[in-house]
Amino acid sequence: MAHEANVPIADVVSSGPGLGFVIYPEALSQLPLPQLWSVLFFIMLILLSLDSLFSMVETVVTAILDEYPKLIRWRVTVNGIYCIVSFLLGLVMTTEGGVYVFQLLDWYIVAIFLIFSGLLECVTIAWIYGIDRFSDDIEMMIGRQVPLFFKITWCYVTPAMLLTTLIFTFTQYEPPTYGKYVYPYYTTVIGWFIAALPLIPFFVMMVVAVKKQEGNLLQRIKMAMIPDAKWGPADQSYRAHYLQQHRKPSTLKSAFKSSVSCK
Repeated sequence: MAHEANVPIADVVSSGPGLGFVIYPEALSQLPLPQLWSVLFFIMLILLSLDSLFSMVETVVTAILDEYPKLIRWRVTVNGIYCIVSFLLGLVMTTEGGVYVFQLLDWYIVAIFLIFSGLLECVTIAWIYGIDRFSDDIEMMIGRQVPLFFKITWCYVTPAMLLTTLIFTFTQYEPPTYGKYVYPYYTTVIGWFIAALPLIPFFVMMVVAVKKQEGNLLQRIKMAMIPDAKWGPADQSYRAHYLQQHRKPSTLKSAFKSSVSCK
């Protein structure tokens, strides 16, 4: 494409939504049998989108049903309501200015929130809940413990990579742009608010969990990190053994030993 237009490659290839919906279709149109490659390309995009949608819907709906078990009998209705609301909110991105909304969300949520939430998830599961506990949970469900490779990945490799990415994201931060369009200054405030909004429930519930405990602040934090009494297998034949084995707190020492052990 750069050769035909007689321009540098940097002037043709761009990142963001334009890459998938402008550059690739234009490149495919210049291949032999362009209709075939175009159909295959957009089928791939549709399948990738469905895969992401399945995971997002299941994550949100499962969290709602865990918090309100009475809604389990209405699971299909809950799924339907969530999908309809998401669809209506997504219609904003199909308007003439929708690509600018999409770019703003992508700039802050994907680049900041997803990385930060992934880092919190790894630290919480591997070091606070304990990779030893987590490995025992998986062994109870599938009959074998987590391979050493995954323990090392969850405890060290993934958190280190996410933390490095997050640091570089902040140090190399620039206001959002879309092509040659530079967003107004106030969109930076909106963007940071969008990035912080999904994190607010996490910190609010953390404060609530600590506040519910008794004792001084350090004791409350330690108690808040212990799994709730209701946590455990629903099957009563496993529950007694599980609770007896998991009631003591998982320490950093025990988590470290488990992270470098195949047992």
